[in-house]
Amino acid sequence: MKADLQEDEDFVDGALRLADQPTLLNRIRAQARLDALELDWNSQIEQFEQLVFTQTARTRYHAIDNQSISLL
Repeated sequence: MKADLQEDEDFVDGALRLADQPTLLNRIRAQARLDALELDWNSQIEQFEQLVFTQTARTRYHAIDNQSISLL
């Protein structure tokens, strides 16, 4: 369940939906816990490495600051 930051009404609608449907809230909580249990430093490092190693030339160009020091 997501709402864009600029969409206040969508956020409120989602919150009301969860308040009205406790079983949905419980399912989301249970899934969030399972997702969190899968997170560890190794998975975070692997994800970071994949982002760094698969970046495009355009991305690398934009990752250089004004003094031409690579930030990535």
